[in-house]
Amino acid sequence: MQRPASVIVFGVLNIAFGILGLFSLPIVFHATLTGLNGQNPFFGDSAVLRIWSIISLVLSPLTVIALFASGIGLLKMRAWARNLALIYAAVAIVTSLIGVVVTWQYITQPMLEQLEGDDSGQAMGAKIGAIGSVVGGLLGMAYPVLLWFFMSRPRVLAAFAAQNPIADAPFNAGDIPRNEPTNPNPFSAPTTAELPVWSAEPGDSSSITETFIPSKNGPALASYYLGIFSLFPCLGFPLGVAAVYFGIQGIRRVRKNPEVRGGIHAWVGTICGALFGLFNLALITLMIIGLTMR
Repeated sequence: MQRPASVIVFGVLNIAFGILGLFSLPIVFHATLTGLNGQNPFFGDSAVLRIWSIISLVLSPLTVIALFASGIGLLKMRAWARNLALIYAAVAIVTSLIGVVVTWQYITQPMLEQLEGDDSGQAMGAKIGAIGSVVGGLLGMAYPVLLWFFMSRPRVLAAFAAQNPIADAPFNAGDIPRNEPTNPNPFSAPTTAELPVWSAEPGDSSSITETFIPSKNGPALASYYLGIFSLFPCLGFPLGVAAVYFGIQGIRRVRKNPEVRGGIHAWVGTICGALFGLFNLALITLMIIGLTMR
């Protein structure tokens, strides 16, 4: 069975987000340790917050490693990679929900109450950052939800089952076929069943260059780069909108004519554009609110 496009898309995205998470680990460690050491006045002295911060500090590198490893395994169509991706998605959804509740209860709400009536620029920045942390936590659940959904699709399950047919079926010695002798001559060679001949999938003769750079599908290629660059703050919102638009156009082209390639690029651009675009939209909204409240 041909490898599903969703497996390739989320394999690439898992690796990309895993790399981003790896580079953000020092920032997470610094912020958490600063709060635990009492250097952050808004961190508070709640035992619940401290326990949750320690748990998050331990889970952060584990989830990043799981995300990166599952991405590599998905591209190689390994069954363990799909299971690891599902475990990551479940853990990420649960921890994100708990993190949003804990952040609002023990950091955001007390900070807003403490800064109530303070219209200085520093206070406005603190309020925006506090609300942005909650909004960012909610938006952060979008990717693991999508990952869980697509990795649970019947076509994906069938593809991984086809890759591991022996591992999925229990071994039974009685299931081994026994060839009955068709020739009375005991010295003749036994007949063997003809081995199946595997035919190449359509489009396998295409060049490797066209696979990685789909020049025949301009919208897909544009969506891919726009989706990646939509990570930039504020500017990422219009780039994300454009990435989603061109991504949909690229996907339609592939469905009409699979020979143009670029389906993976279009999906990556669409998902990145949607996620980063929503994040930047929330960031712009909070900045506007902060400016109007001054």
